[in-house]
Amino acid sequence: MADDENSLALRKERRKRLQQYYTDLNEQPECEQQRKLDNPTPPMVMESPNPLNINSPAFEPDAYLSKLLKEKSLSDLMERELDMVKQIRSLDSDMQTLVYENYNKFIGATDTIRQMKTDFCKMEDDMEQLAVGINEITETSSQISAALQNKRSQISKLSQVHTLLQKLQFLFQLPGRLRTWVDTGANRKAVNYYTKAKSVLNRYGNLSSFQHIHDECEVIVVKLKEDLWESFRANHDDVVQLGETVDLILKLGDPPESLCAEYITQAKIKLEEDLAQLQKHVEGEGYKLRGDRDVIDTLEFADMACGGFLSNHSILTSSYIELFVDGVGRTQPLFQAEATQRLIDFSRSLVQEFREYVETRLLGDADNSPHTQMVVRASDRIYRKATALDRLLPELKLRDGMAKLLVQVALRRCNYMNGTLDTYLTDAITSVRQSLASPSLHIGGGGQSNISQLLGSFQGNILTCIKSILRDAELFIAEDTCFSGMEFFATEYKWKHVREGIFIGFIRRINKQCEGYTDDIGSHLSPAMFLFLARFVHDLHLSTMYQIVNLLEDNFPRAQGNQNGQTNQDALAENLRTTAQKLINHYVRQQGMHVSAMIRKSIETRDWLSTMEPRAVRAVVKRLVEDMSAIDNQVGSLFEEGVAKAHSSDSSRQQSRWSYVPAATDTNLMSNIQKLFSERIEVFTPVKFNKVSVLTGVIKISLKTLLECIRSKTFGKFGLQQVQVDCRYLQLYLWRFATDDNLISLLLDEIVTSAVHRSLDPQLMESSVVELLCERG
Repeated sequence: MADDENSLALRKERRKRLQQYYTDLNEQPECEQQRKLDNPTPPMVMESPNPLNINSPAFEPDAYLSKLLKEKSLSDLMERELDMVKQIRSLDSDMQTLVYENYNKFIGATDTIRQMKTDFCKMEDDMEQLAVGINEITETSSQISAALQNKRSQISKLSQVHTLLQKLQFLFQLPGRLRTWVDTGANRKAVNYYTKAKSVLNRYGNLSSFQHIHDECEVIVVKLKEDLWESFRANHDDVVQLGETVDLILKLGDPPESLCAEYITQAKIKLEEDLAQLQKHVEGEGYKLRGDRDVIDTLEFADMACGGFLSNHSILTSSYIELFVDGVGRTQPLFQAEATQRLIDFSRSLVQEFREYVETRLLGDADNSPHTQMVVRASDRIYRKATALDRLLPELKLRDGMAKLLVQVALRRCNYMNGTLDTYLTDAITSVRQSLASPSLHIGGGGQSNISQLLGSFQGNILTCIKSILRDAELFIAEDTCFSGMEFFATEYKWKHVREGIFIGFIRRINKQCEGYTDDIGSHLSPAMFLFLARFVHDLHLSTMYQIVNLLEDNFPRAQGNQNGQTNQDALAENLRTTAQKLINHYVRQQGMHVSAMIRKSIETRDWLSTMEPRAVRAVVKRLVEDMSAIDNQVGSLFEEGVAKAHSSDSSRQQSRWSYVPAATDTNLMSNIQKLFSERIEVFTPVKFNKVSVLTGVIKISLKTLLECIRSKTFGKFGLQQVQVDCRYLQLYLWRFATDDNLISLLLDEIVTSAVHRSLDPQLMESSVVELLCERG
């Protein structure tokens, strides 16, 4: 009772201290309470108060005012007064705001403290009642313990006897239960109960009361072993059941050496059946060309490989390790080493055969399958399952072998993508050639606007094909594939085989193929096709190449710190520009040669000495102007106009300057002097990527051919005049196609001058007559 009085006094003292503490706390401002509770400050050395500091508790207004009157002027004092008034008003406003904002908090805190006082009073009563209850429980427990002290040993003995009787009952009922479980197929339950009772039966089996039970159980177990061995040898399809059967046989005490060898034999039968199923769908080279409907697709093959051989091999290996290596081998180290080596030897040949089948199928699909996603998903599934088997048997290095296979699959797929791009490019060029050969797009056919649409469609289709191939290439580095984190796919695959090998390589192959067209002297491509390719390669150099590079930057950037084997974009752009220049130059030469052949034939087949007096412009000259107009329409559909030199206002109406003939004695002298002061005209110069430059190149080749043909002929009077009329007609209509009309005039002047030199009777026609004939056309 003394202890109860002491505890009661202690509780009252604690309650009194809590009440005093919270009463004192309630009387202080809330902010001061929180500051003292949260941040108790150690005693500090107080600074001496400053009476002139307006914020100091020791502030003296009179001293502060005297100081201001001595140091400040009247205006300063007035400004100081206004400033202090503003500060006072601001402080009043802030104080009112704080009071308004915290009023409800103050009221709530006061109510909370009052409620706490009431709660503590109630809690005190409850604690007193609880203490009384605990004391009563303690007294009752002591009384019960004292009363049962004498009977505790008797209860313990009875409990032991009850347990022993239960065990005896279990032994007497064991034969019947075993027989029932064996008949119903509950072999595991039978084996488990038998192994539990086996030690007892072996120890007391010589007793007459237990001998009958022991003998009956042994008969049942022998029959159970026979059933298990029969099931073990006959039912090798279910690999899970196979492991469970072996586990039961081992628990029944059969030697593990023979059972281990038999287990491997049965496992080999099952795994060879799985390999035979795979072999049916892997016939090696040309299996895709047989047209055999039994050949399944890549994903179905992967499911068969994973759900068949790899899954069964993993289950069998796991059961083998659990039963023989970690089970029996735990107590028999020599047997453990022998069992491990036997498992490795057994698995090595089967895994090697499996790898050959998978390699043949995956590499074949990588070379031929149009579905990259199926190839990637199939490779991913097989790699995941092979990795699980590799964890069980790391000695086989299956994971490393499958990783090398995946690299080969990716490289083969890159080659397939390259072939797809090349085939698409060839087919697209063939389609363009057929379209350009159609009458609607033929020169002068009135459908030149379609060439621009054809170019846009061609470029768009090429970019679409590139994006499709890019999506296929990204499948190998997708985050949901387990091999995307391999070093090969994270580095070399990205920049070397995809960026450089596929896309940059595709640009280089386009450049090489188009450049090859210009090197082939007997090329069968039409001039329109050369013009089309020139524009395509020119756009590739200016913009399309950079669009392709930008598409690669997210997932296939340039290698950092390793510049070997990487293409210089500026150098590649320069190569494209050079190829485009060759193509446009080739187009100019082709068109120039076409017109030149027509001119050469018209000059060589005519008798210029006995020709009739000219009555009109020759048809071939009109045809030349028509061809130039058609070429102008064709080039204008793909290239911009370009900048030409300002033409003189009377270029089309300029009077012929070929109205007189110098004396025969000084004709050659005057011609040579004129050539000295005239600008040399380069015929086969590179043209610019605009219409007027291309037309100027064709015109220069055509007029140069006409000049050389004139120099090879001898003319009579009327033959010379016919040349004069033809050249005037050309002067009237060709100037609008050229960059400089003076260039046309110089070439035509040289043609007429050469005709005059080659004439036996150099008399030119009157200019007015020439103009009249040209107007008639």
